[in-house]
Amino acid sequence: MIGQLVTAGIGIALSPVPVLVLFLLLTTSRGRANGLAFTTGWMAALTAVVTLLALAGDRPGAGSSHSGAGWVQRTVGVLALLLGAAHVLHGRRGGNGGHLPGWMRVFDRFTPTRSAVLAAVMLSADPKNLLFAADGALGAASRTTSGPVQYAGLAFLVFAGSSGLLLPMGVHLLGGERSTRYLARCRTWLSAHGTVTTSGVLVAVGAYFLVRSATG
Repeated sequence: MIGQLVTAGIGIALSPVPVLVLFLLLTTSRGRANGLAFTTGWMAALTAVVTLLALAGDRPGAGSSHSGAGWVQRTVGVLALLLGAAHVLHGRRGGNGGHLPGWMRVFDRFTPTRSAVLAAVMLSADPKNLLFAADGALGAASRTTSGPVQYAGLAFLVFAGSSGLLLPMGVHLLGGERSTRYLARCRTWLSAHGTVTTSGVLVAVGAYFLVRSATG
């Protein structure tokens, strides 16, 4: 179960677009409030998603079949590979060219409420996040584990899946002026390499799930 939760958490956390949005929010005039609201909204949405998926997986008869778990793993693996290939094709057809799109300037007008809502929508609308959340929740809700262990597993999944936002948020809160310069450099890097990063993560994790489903 631990490996399953770690893999799912990393898969959710390695989402360049939400991290880029957080960097953009942190550079606005209300950066701290917007950043905290965005991170909180992401964690709240992820908590709701994994809780619902865990409850669904904990129904009588759910998750009792090893072949059923293998089917979920194969589905996650294939879909992750397809999403990775789609990102590669998108990058070849234009990519982002290393420039921040003009629409990103709208974040200057964001409020904490809008930031939190945006985070929840971004998490719930990304198929990659839902796939990893489903696999992690299935592992945490295993009927071979006790209630407290299941709760601890779900909490770990939420924090691991939010670590991609918690880390830069923590750097911003504790680093002062130096953190502002650092986050600006990270934003530039992500704007130039976000497509490649997402593709690599999806392909690697897709292969992992396919191998795990084949080996049991």
